[in-house]
Amino acid sequence: MKRNTENTLVENMQILLEGQNTLFENELGEIKKLILQTSVYAQGTQALYIMQYLRGRNLTPQEIYEYRKLSNSYLISCCSYQKYLNGLTIANLKGDFLTYGITLPYGEIMDRGFYASEEGFSFVEPYYQDGQEHKTSHVFALIHSKQKTKEQDREIRVAELKYSMLNDIYQVSDAGMTAIIDTTSRQVIYATQQDWYLKGQSLDACMEGILNAKRNDIDAGFFKIYDKHAECIIVYDLIDHSDWYTVKVIPEKEIIAKLFHASIMVLLLMLFCFIVLLALVVYMISYYTKNIRILKNEVRNISDDNLELSVEIHSNDEVEALFLDFKQMLERIRHLIEKVKFTEKEKHQSELRALQYQINPHFMYNTLNTIKYLAQLGGNRNITEVTDNFMELMYINMHEKSMITVLQECKYLNDYIAIQNYRYIDRINFETKVDREVENALLPKLLLQPLVENSLKHGINDRLEEGYIIVKFSECMGKLCIMIEDNGRGIDNSELSGIFENTETDSSMRIGVKNVYDRIKLNYGDGGDFRIYSKKNEFTKQIIMIPLVKDETYV
Repeated sequence: MKRNTENTLVENMQILLEGQNTLFENELGEIKKLILQTSVYAQGTQALYIMQYLRGRNLTPQEIYEYRKLSNSYLISCCSYQKYLNGLTIANLKGDFLTYGITLPYGEIMDRGFYASEEGFSFVEPYYQDGQEHKTSHVFALIHSKQKTKEQDREIRVAELKYSMLNDIYQVSDAGMTAIIDTTSRQVIYATQQDWYLKGQSLDACMEGILNAKRNDIDAGFFKIYDKHAECIIVYDLIDHSDWYTVKVIPEKEIIAKLFHASIMVLLLMLFCFIVLLALVVYMISYYTKNIRILKNEVRNISDDNLELSVEIHSNDEVEALFLDFKQMLERIRHLIEKVKFTEKEKHQSELRALQYQINPHFMYNTLNTIKYLAQLGGNRNITEVTDNFMELMYINMHEKSMITVLQECKYLNDYIAIQNYRYIDRINFETKVDREVENALLPKLLLQPLVENSLKHGINDRLEEGYIIVKFSECMGKLCIMIEDNGRGIDNSELSGIFENTETDSSMRIGVKNVYDRIKLNYGDGGDFRIYSKKNEFTKQIIMIPLVKDETYV
């Protein structure tokens, strides 16, 4: 387990160092671009101002002043956006120089021998600009030297970089200690811990390990060293285009501590996950049990007088679906109870009306036979015809069947009109029209008599001229269509709008229409339709649509 931990730690540290070095190299790359941008090889007009100023041949003081002013402006525009650039100096051996920011004085640059650098880029280890150890003046330098044909034209660019750049890039992990070592000068360039214990033989062992890897071309990226403190793992990575190595020093005791810490963390994480899982299970069980318990209590409270639920359940699960289904079921039960109560009430009222007007039909039929016999003895033909027609009506009414054919209904209506014509002195023109395909169609018996009676009483009763009533039977879209039309006084819109409503009004017309409407809905439900169209003092059309049935088994 320790070896696995070491291997994992080494791999992570190598990845970390490679990433940190890449960031460092990118920052240096930006500075290098900036340095090259100020060179005449950038082939920019403003870079030429720098060359003209530094060479300064055959220039008037005014021209030198202008070139210096333009060069300084150019340096400011190039350097001002660089975060870690402390200063940039461009100089030659004649003592001409341009400066941006805070840099070493020209004299110190000469004294330090920066001109001795080979052509190209090179590093200078960290130093303090003013010789005093404080953070603001701690820098390291990137030098670019360019050889010229003439020694006096030789140029050097010294870019001083803030030491804080190393802290920002490398001081991101508390694992072990990070350092930057210059294998040429065998100096520690940077360390995240000022009291670094790798000194003397330990430092030599670290240096030798890296140099050994270079000489033998070994690219393992790590090795181990031993000193009086403890065994250490050294993870290293080269910074490109330099002799600087980034080194990560990880003591064995730290590995053991991390292993112990990792074990404790795993155990704590497992315990935490177990507690969270247990709490989640308890919560879920409690949540679902709560909703079921609420629904159970609501079901217990349901009774004949209480069909309402006093709570709402919004859980987006099966319990909510069950709650909604139960709520809909209670709603249907409530509607059914109300419907049954209404039906019982209507039935009770119908029974009372039937008792009030109850007369033995057979007694009435025998009495009419006696009246007809006496009328025949007396030679009174009119009484005989009226009695005969009325007996036909009684016979149909007494028949056990609830449904009759269209032709039978027409016979009944003609008998009814024959009786009424004695009252209206033959002022009624009554006609029935039946299409052949609907002659045997079935409809509830005596369905149309109240409507024809309305046409007589409320339609053409007050007309002086002759009135007409036409009853038509036809097939329309697979249904039996019945239209009763008269040329009476019509119906007001105000009365027509509520004519089908249940009302206690004494209007015989409304009672008759309501009776027909109820019978249609009772027999056919939504399959039957009844509509009335009327225009004042011109006409009234009553249209009935019912299923077209010719089979006697429908009764």
